[in-house]
Amino acid sequence: MTTKTSAPRRAAMVTGALFFLALALNLIASALCDPILDAPNYLELTYPHRSTIVVGSLLNMVCAVAMAFIPLALFPVTSRHDRSRAVAYTVFRSIEGLLFLYLVIGTLSFIGLGEAHGGAPDPVTQAMGRQLKAEMHWATLVYVAVFVMGAATFYPMLYRSRLVPRFLSVWGMVATGVMLVAVLMGLFGVGIFGTASLMKAMAYFAPPIALNELVLSGWLVFKGFDPAALRTRAS
Repeated sequence: MTTKTSAPRRAAMVTGALFFLALALNLIASALCDPILDAPNYLELTYPHRSTIVVGSLLNMVCAVAMAFIPLALFPVTSRHDRSRAVAYTVFRSIEGLLFLYLVIGTLSFIGLGEAHGGAPDPVTQAMGRQLKAEMHWATLVYVAVFVMGAATFYPMLYRSRLVPRFLSVWGMVATGVMLVAVLMGLFGVGIFGTASLMKAMAYFAPPIALNELVLSGWLVFKGFDPAALRTRAS
């Protein structure tokens, strides 16, 4: 009995810690990099502030690894309730992590572009900067779309399994719907997505899911999975 109960408890604690780590590192990295990359004179700022961008990129690299390991930490428990969804969630999170690493590479590319720009007006580097920003814009939208698909797999699985209180699962599903609206608006450039930068626009839609992940991580670390739900599948 000790082994059966301790393994899910460890899985819950590791999963909660990974959720918190990914969320915290991404927020810190955004606070470091976004003011530089979103500035009108970003080409003049990226190379002088390259250390800040490198630190933010390193944090996002760790964040990407944490993202990919979340479903792996959950898999021994979730696969006993819904194996197909557990596998799908693992796939989506893995793709999400790879896309996030691609975004990290794009962020680091601004350093070399800023060095080539040299602070002087240069139509070539300005055009390259616009192209790189466009690539980052669409790659970010694809990343968020994959995140939404993963969340649309994850939260119904939690709801059906009752591994955590259902209000967390319902909250997550509603927040996922909000992010889906954001993705669609971003793809078509409507509303705030037509006037503000992508990350500034996303900031209006992301708080519900970010807060859900924060609360969920705390629940998993301090409370763990519901024992009754674990016994239901173990019996």
